Amino acid sequence: MNRIITAPDAFNTIVWGGFAAGVLDATDAVAAYGILGMNPIQVLQYVASGLLGHSALPGGTFGGVANAGLGAVLHFLIAFTVAAVYYAAARKMPVLIRQSVVSGLAFGATVYLFMTFLVLPCSAVAKSPFSVGLFLNGIFGHALFVGLPIALFAKRPGRQNVADRISGQPAGVEVDMDGGVGIKSGFWGIGGEPLGLPDLRKIRQSAAAEKRSTEGGLT
Repeated sequence: MNRIITAPDAFNTIVWGGFAAGVLDATDAVAAYGILGMNPIQVLQYVASGLLGHSALPGGTFGGVANAGLGAVLHFLIAFTVAAVYYAAARKMPVLIRQSVVSGLAFGATVYLFMTFLVLPCSAVAKSPFSVGLFLNGIFGHALFVGLPIALFAKRPGRQNVADRISGQPAGVEVDMDGGVGIKSGFWGIGGEPLGLPDLRKIRQSAAAEKRSTEGGLT
């Protein structure tokens, strides 16, 4: 049976996955820090303080709205970078595509730990007391709102799935030498549309006709 080779789609993973992660993570941060009395502008200013230091915070030397804008740019730049890392890893480790939910959750939690204990200490952000609540929110929030959406978009095939080019069959279909057709779970048909029964019948009939033609040429 022809095995279909799959790989993540770069645009879906990096652009859509990164954008979704950026929006969801920002929403989670605004909600979590809002409980502590910070408004969305202040949350984005805090992100910018990783680059500008204390001057990015309210009362600093730079414009508040401009700093918030810089914080938004930095936030989404990080989100797209994280998505690109997952894309590169998934090309080498197909399990990240096959087990997308578990892999995405684990990846998101790992990203938070990496940012918290390696990146932030090297940045210009002001040191703050450790908070168990914020730490747990960061772990679960990054797992659900960063890693998971990136992984799910990585699993979503692009307009021209690599399986179409390698096997010559619509993505998600296997054809054996006897003309049998099987569906591989988690895949879609041509153009990203799901394969229906009529499509499978046509594929089966085409495979059977090709087999008869091949056998006729051998006799």
